[in-house]
Amino acid sequence: MALNKVGEIYLNMEDDQLVGVEVGFTPNVQTKVAGAMILDQMRKHMDMSAWQFNTIARIEDAQTNAQANSGGDTDPEVSEGSTDVDDAVGTEPKN
Repeated sequence: MALNKVGEIYLNMEDDQLVGVEVGFTPNVQTKVAGAMILDQMRKHMDMSAWQFNTIARIEDAQTNAQANSGGDTDPEVSEGSTDVDDAVGTEPKN
């Protein structure tokens, strides 16, 4: 498989808020139809969880010098006002 760079993605920020996303195409994209086809493929693949995972998995997280805290909270996270872990993960509560 060959990868061809066809563009770069830019975040459109207003103050500290994300307000949009722009795609800047490279000279490899020579027509408007080609640009539209690339955006169609990108949209189609963004709906596929496997593609999302594989794309995100290629990101190398920044290394930190932070040490894990011992004795931290090990309880599952439950949304505010919820009394059951099942409520937090969206399953039906048991009667």
